[in-house]
Amino acid sequence: MAADHILAISQAVRDGLVRRGVAPARIAVVYRGLDLDDFRRLRPEELETLRPALGLADAGPLLINVARLISRKGQDTIIRALPAVRHRHPRATLLLVGEGPYRARYEALAVAEGVSEAQEGTGVALLEAMAAARPCVVSDLPIFHEVLGDGAGLFVPAGRSDLFADAVTALLDDPEGAAILGRRARQAVGERFDIRRNALEFVKICQRVIADAELAKVEASGSRRGAVGIQ
Repeated sequence: MAADHILAISQAVRDGLVRRGVAPARIAVVYRGLDLDDFRRLRPEELETLRPALGLADAGPLLINVARLISRKGQDTIIRALPAVRHRHPRATLLLVGEGPYRARYEALAVAEGVSEAQEGTGVALLEAMAAARPCVVSDLPIFHEVLGDGAGLFVPAGRSDLFADAVTALLDDPEGAAILGRRARQAVGERFDIRRNALEFVKICQRVIADAELAKVEASGSRRGAVGIQ
């Protein structure tokens, strides 16, 4: 790569670049940032107004997935897990938020699983869910461990709808424990994903790269002058 320095949005991305031959010293990690003030301003009663707007005024706990509807996002695992969750929590409702080529396939799967009333609406991505102190169940992948950290979410092997159902049911059975996970997730976002902190880190990296480039120019110019003088 011709760039003097590369910014990666996660350690996982940085590791991938290193495996492709990029020198580690040329890569810095700056996480995507969120304006946490937006989430501090949300009140529970404001969140509750979303239910009637989505036609879910009488629904029970809402399980939300926000992603493109494609194979590698694994929404089929969540859909297959919902019937097992409903054995313990019959009013649990799944919101799949997104569009993509697998929409028709997932709609057909929802019909086959008997959960075809699952809705689509406007939701939040993982970081935003964490910022809103929501407990999260995610695939057991390095990037999600990096984002959530230890003790701030539940991790399930990818594709294991049975274990996904167990994890969701455990949260619904234990609201106090779920709230603890949500608070830990909120704390994790504040420590590493605050947009103000990450913007300052970005500026520091840019300043360092520019300073290094200017120093290299000065040194190169001095070297050339020295060579001419010797001649």
